[in-house]
Amino acid sequence: MKKALLSLLLLVFILQVVHAQDRITKRSGESIQAKVLEVAQTEIRYKRFESPEGPTYVIAKNEVLLIEYADGTNGAFKLEEPEAAAPPRPTKPQPAKVDQDPSDTSTPVMQLYQQGAADAYLYYDDYKSAGTGVLVVSLVSPLLGLVPAIGASGTPPQLKNMDTPNQQMLKEPDYVKGYQKTARKIKSGKVWKNWGIAFGVNLLAVIILVQQ
Repeated sequence: MKKALLSLLLLVFILQVVHAQDRITKRSGESIQAKVLEVAQTEIRYKRFESPEGPTYVIAKNEVLLIEYADGTNGAFKLEEPEAAAPPRPTKPQPAKVDQDPSDTSTPVMQLYQQGAADAYLYYDDYKSAGTGVLVVSLVSPLLGLVPAIGASGTPPQLKNMDTPNQQMLKEPDYVKGYQKTARKIKSGKVWKNWGIAFGVNLLAVIILVQQ
């Protein structure tokens, strides 16, 4: 019984550690597990989660799309445009407009994509029903729970399930792409976290039964 209690305490401790970290998502898509120390006007200071006593890192605020704090709150950041200099007087006819490079964060294409990603972090919550379903099924059988987990994590949200403060934005293809990619990532993370919790509960139950 004592070993079972220790196993339970260890599981609770692991779950608390997982939830006690901040996550910085960069505009490039890179994710950093961290402890955010300060959000200043132009930069963000943080320590890496795995090295709390290590060096303090600094990242430009314009490089960050979102911070997910350990307490469940979020902070999304818009790309601040630098002041544009007055355009020189043209001396010859302007060239025809060419397609914009989507990798350039100053283009409207990338701005729409990033706005969609930011809105998904702030407003998308359709993952809750999928996460709950996976948790319930996986508590009965983790192996059986793999079926809805794989299905839910691989399916992007439909337009009708995309919560956004401005429904007109759903008519913009680049906004929708950014929203769907991020929402799918959110749903996948929640679904597999619930599957992991159910797996841990089942594993603990087996340990308790074996030790009796």
